[in-house]
Amino acid sequence: MIRVRDILKKAGKENIASIMIEGGSETFTRFVEAGVVDKYLLFVSPSFLGSGVPLFNSAFKRVYLNANVKRIGEDFLVEATGVYGNN
Repeated sequence: MIRVRDILKKAGKENIASIMIEGGSETFTRFVEAGVVDKYLLFVSPSFLGSGVPLFNSAFKRVYLNANVKRIGEDFLVEATGVYGNN
């Protein structure tokens, strides 16, 4: 099991102030549910393998202060900052 707060505490002790999360849906979801994500850089493909990432699940209370979408080939890059108001 991923213990988000433990990872962030250890990173802080090592003077690491920013972490990029690249993982599957479980890893991503753990960080989102912990309320510690302040920026998304999400590539969206017109096709998905498996069940995909539950990013658009209504259980996630999202507040997008700034959002930009850019087309890159057949995919889209969604960049959103200020994702959670409680960070």
